Amino acid sequence: MMRPDYVYRFKRHRTDGQGTRFDLAGWDGPGVYTPLVCPLKRSGEAVLYLNRWRMKAGAAPDPRKGGLILAAPGREKGERGRNISSIFEPLPEHPGMGYGDIDRLDAILTRRDEEAGTLTVFVFLKAGMQAQILFMDWLDLRVTEEVAGPPPEPLLDNNVSLDADSATGPGK
Repeated sequence: MMRPDYVYRFKRHRTDGQGTRFDLAGWDGPGVYTPLVCPLKRSGEAVLYLNRWRMKAGAAPDPRKGGLILAAPGREKGERGRNISSIFEPLPEHPGMGYGDIDRLDAILTRRDEEAGTLTVFVFLKAGMQAQILFMDWLDLRVTEEVAGPPPEPLLDNNVSLDADSATGPGK
């Protein structure tokens, strides 16, 4: 069973003409996954934007881009935000469930709940370019939504170390 390395939870701030802003509500995982912690310049509050791709008039859709874009705010006044990941939500029978890659290095799965106004991002380190496979495994319940924990403790540890002679017999 695959487990994400990080789980980031966001809550909708507001919806306006520029897209939907989500404020960071919390995360599980070892430390901070910096691509998803994007502070606003003025308040320092960590946010993400989830927008639809803007297409030029008469342009054909690009199949390499998902229907949504996960973006960070601009760092300077007047600067446009930067793209974090394109989000594909391919199955209408599973609305709000999607996948994407961050810098082709890490895979993400997303769960968007419009009624609750939440966005959850599951991060799989070093699984870049495998997001679609993870997505299909997620639908087949082979991917859990709980963070991978530390390795399990050994079941037995009686603090006895055996030297080579006692385990194999003397001087063979």
